[in-house]
Amino acid sequence: MMRKPPILICLVICLLGGILFTWPLATHFFSAIPYTLKPIEGYEQVPLMPGDHLQAFYWYWLLADNLFGSSSFLTNPYEFNGPHGPMSTVYAFFPYSLVYVLFLPFGPLGAYNALIFLSFLSCGLSMFLLARTWTDDPWASLSAGLAFAALPYRVSHIAGGQLTGHIIFFLPLTLFFVEKTLLTGRWAYGIASGIGLVIVSWMDPHTSYLMALTLGLYVPGRILLKKPLPLVLDEKGGPVLVQFLGPLTGGLSLAFFIWMKYGKASPSFSFTNLFQALFLGVLIVILVWLFLSVLIFRWTTLPYGEARSRTAKAFWFLLPLLAYGMKDLFPFPRPGMILNALSLILFTLYLLRLWWIFRDPIPLFDWTRPLILLLTLGSGLGLAIVHLMQVRSRVILPSIAGKGRALGEVILFSPRPANLFFWLDINQEKFVFIGWTVTVLAALGIALLFRRRPPKPDQLALAGVSAFLGTTLSLGPKLTIFPLYQVLYQFVPFFNYPRVPGRFLFIGIIFLFLLAASALTALRQVLGARGWVRAKNGLVLLVLVLIAYEYHSGRPLGMTELSGGNRIYPTIRTQLPKGEKVLELPIWPGDSHQSSAYEYTVTRTRRAMINGYAPVVQKKYIEEIFWPLFPLDFGEWREEQTQKIKELKVGLITFHDQLTIYPEKISPFPARLALKRLQSSPQLRLIAQDQGIYLFRRIPSETHLTDLLPSRITSPVSALYPANYLSQETGTKETVPQASGYYLLMDEKALKQGKTRLQREKGGNVAAAYPEGDRPGYLVVSPHRFFPAGSYVARFRLQRGPAAQSEEIGHIEILRDRKTLVGRSVIPGKGQVSEGWEEIPVDFEVPRLSEIGFRLYFTGKAPLKFNTAIIAFADQQIGPGSVEAEDLFRQTGYVVPDPSASGREAVYAQQGRHPPLYLTFGPYRTFSPGRYRAGFFMRSGHGSSPGPDEAILLLEIATDYGKRVLARKEVKAGMLRHDRYQPVTLEFLVPFPCELGFRTKFLNRQDVWVDRIEVVRAENGAGGR
Repeated sequence: MMRKPPILICLVICLLGGILFTWPLATHFFSAIPYTLKPIEGYEQVPLMPGDHLQAFYWYWLLADNLFGSSSFLTNPYEFNGPHGPMSTVYAFFPYSLVYVLFLPFGPLGAYNALIFLSFLSCGLSMFLLARTWTDDPWASLSAGLAFAALPYRVSHIAGGQLTGHIIFFLPLTLFFVEKTLLTGRWAYGIASGIGLVIVSWMDPHTSYLMALTLGLYVPGRILLKKPLPLVLDEKGGPVLVQFLGPLTGGLSLAFFIWMKYGKASPSFSFTNLFQALFLGVLIVILVWLFLSVLIFRWTTLPYGEARSRTAKAFWFLLPLLAYGMKDLFPFPRPGMILNALSLILFTLYLLRLWWIFRDPIPLFDWTRPLILLLTLGSGLGLAIVHLMQVRSRVILPSIAGKGRALGEVILFSPRPANLFFWLDINQEKFVFIGWTVTVLAALGIALLFRRRPPKPDQLALAGVSAFLGTTLSLGPKLTIFPLYQVLYQFVPFFNYPRVPGRFLFIGIIFLFLLAASALTALRQVLGARGWVRAKNGLVLLVLVLIAYEYHSGRPLGMTELSGGNRIYPTIRTQLPKGEKVLELPIWPGDSHQSSAYEYTVTRTRRAMINGYAPVVQKKYIEEIFWPLFPLDFGEWREEQTQKIKELKVGLITFHDQLTIYPEKISPFPARLALKRLQSSPQLRLIAQDQGIYLFRRIPSETHLTDLLPSRITSPVSALYPANYLSQETGTKETVPQASGYYLLMDEKALKQGKTRLQREKGGNVAAAYPEGDRPGYLVVSPHRFFPAGSYVARFRLQRGPAAQSEEIGHIEILRDRKTLVGRSVIPGKGQVSEGWEEIPVDFEVPRLSEIGFRLYFTGKAPLKFNTAIIAFADQQIGPGSVEAEDLFRQTGYVVPDPSASGREAVYAQQGRHPPLYLTFGPYRTFSPGRYRAGFFMRSGHGSSPGPDEAILLLEIATDYGKRVLARKEVKAGMLRHDRYQPVTLEFLVPFPCELGFRTKFLNRQDVWVDRIEVVRAENGAGGR
């Protein structure tokens, strides 16, 4: 019977770990929730940040509303509302959300955060219990419990609102019940394991699928490998190094075969692939060798050491795989299949002969306990499958994911092998960090199988294979040298539905922790046998400290503040007519995390909306609602939108002027353009504005909208297309320091340190083609982006070689909706060639929202170079002039009315609320070489003022999207006034034609307002009014 102190110590350690690894969550327990594991600099504490954390908060809140509010139990009436009611069939997080209801006395935010701390206790305790059954060492099991609770991949899930991070404790807990069933034969443990499967199937199909795959491997393995009697004492088998020759030779043969057959499929066929193949080939063979050794030991009379020795000889039969390298010298059909079959047949015949000679004439096998497990666990699995098949039929098949995920989509979310050992791709689905402490201890756990009498060899061998499979699958199809994922994707049912392979890490990591705990137990036994009691006890503490050190991000958790007020929410509650709905803009397809901000609106208003957010969205919603309303994201309101709005019974419309909700992936222009066009629509009336959210009431109008389209409203911002980011059909990329885009080739970490380190793998900043070596074709091809209606000019920065003026050396094509040619310009030859760049303009019209792309054709008759393309509204000037701050991009702050500002509006940032990020950046206006002076018109607040010499803003004039800074200046508190705007000037030199951004960074030391930026040539006097 387990004593209580180790369990209590485990809970205390995991709770302390929860406070440490989620800091500063404890200090924001009632006012904010986490949104990411490791925020980028400046985003540590932010206002409303969309993401899966808001979706999780919504689903927890929804159950509370079902129980205590106006909605019915297990219904979701608030989102994805079509003409005839809710279109979503998803109801998530239940029954886990019942625990949230229990914590509601802490308040909605406190209850959410309490679940995060609870997950540390549940995950740590379940892993501790499983490791305890494996090792019989409660103190070594503490390390496994803390490691699983604090696993960065799991913490990133709970910080980002992913349910898997909370309920993954069911996997080690179910394995614990499986172990207890096999050990005791009690029905209660078996029933508990089945119930675990059923409960998880209700909450999350992904986690349920992971559990089913794990148990499908684990349960047969445990039953087949478990030896009913103690180990035979008269061990034989010879030296381990001699035994190792066979598996090593077989592993190298397999590695060579893998490299020759699959290495060529990799984009980088090289000796890097060879190293991966060598490592994987040898590792696979060693794990298979040890697994088969335990299997032979279980089903024969051989002692373990001799079983391992004799099994090692079987791997000499993998030598024929080396012949694959000679397939080009002696060609014969399908050499890979023939060599594989030959090796496999010889290998299998040897093992069968070994079993036949030494088979146990009276095999002992107690079927009672396995039968209890199979009946109870199988019943639970059956019920889970029935439920999941209903979910598939009702939810998944009618959705955009109905046919599964394409392998190309899975690759986008697949990590690299280096991600397992280094903090890479943090806050992304590719983040699968394991660390070195656990890896080394797990390797020592495998090494225990090379002892003559290893402890519990059946468990160690099974853990080794399971850890390898889970960890390898977490890398997804990106591990082309070993295409296990691709094979399972093609042949295993439902394997094509998960989009994120990293979640397979949860399978691998559990068994890595078990191996590590086993190794720690063995080390403690060695220390104890020598009488080193302090070292024995201190070893556990050392491992705990190493895990804590390696698993902590070194940064505070990213927190989003949700306790503040916003008058938009009470206005919606009071002014939305009965029976009507809210539409929030920009509208998203429904599977984008930005829509979670709209779910948060529901938690504050309890009003039905058109929008929604779900991992699987009905195709009907995409086709009948999203695409018809999508033009509203750009401020285009036509008859089609009017009819759809009436059909959907929309009464109020919100627009979010925030970069986190209206990012540049929607439009090349800031949200401000769409907002101003909506404000000019006769169909809408602005009734409220607060913190970047604008609330409109729909006004029925019979006016024909075609003549009232606000395409005359434009933006000063230009869309840039550097050569770095464009694809090519011909030519090469060159590096030109005195041209746009050069700093986009630099290492970003080095740039932050003031260093310039060129990354050659990024190509070059100039696309070039020459008649001598490049064939005719498209020198650059742009991606297609949505542009709103308007008159545009595209300017192409080129250099062209000598040719007769009657000669066409290239031409530019501008396409609308990927097929309609809306602009074309022939590039003639040029007799005299200069070293500088020239710009060729192409005018074109966009009559309505359309996808716009371009391509530059090279005829092969003269050299042609392309640096960048700029698309801007035709009425916008280039060079010096004035631009309103509210019309630019911004990362922080929001636009507020201000009668004293030039445009009666300004960009405002509040000390203590807005993160220290850029209040303005853009407009990427083209400047010719020369010296200029910029005047930034700003004022400060009346609140707590820093010293007059303390910096409150940082001004920058930069090109290459802010990476190449031409001038920088700190704005001190004493330089600004409270009562009026005044310019802070900044002189700068433009060395070559380029597009500039005016960047104002808020330092969070005093309230500030930014009105406008005025630029003049330096010789013409100051930039100001």
